[in-house]
Amino acid sequence: MANYPDADALHRVLSEIIHDVNNPLSIIHGNAQFLIEVAKEEGDDSPVQEALRDIHDATNQLSKRLERLEDLRDELEGE
Repeated sequence: MANYPDADALHRVLSEIIHDVNNPLSIIHGNAQFLIEVAKEEGDDSPVQEALRDIHDATNQLSKRLERLEDLRDELEGE
């Protein structure tokens, strides 16, 4: 990255974004999964359970996007 000074800055920014988004995303994902399991155990087949599944699916999608950013960040580090 020494040949590309802006790449160093981009690497740092990507690392910060990944970290800052990943932590709350993990909490949201874990809590949605927990509440889905609680609702299943209680036999709750309400719209709330569907909403929780939507939240769970959305956090999975965002996690995949973050993985792509991590790959980009790692590629920059390899340059």
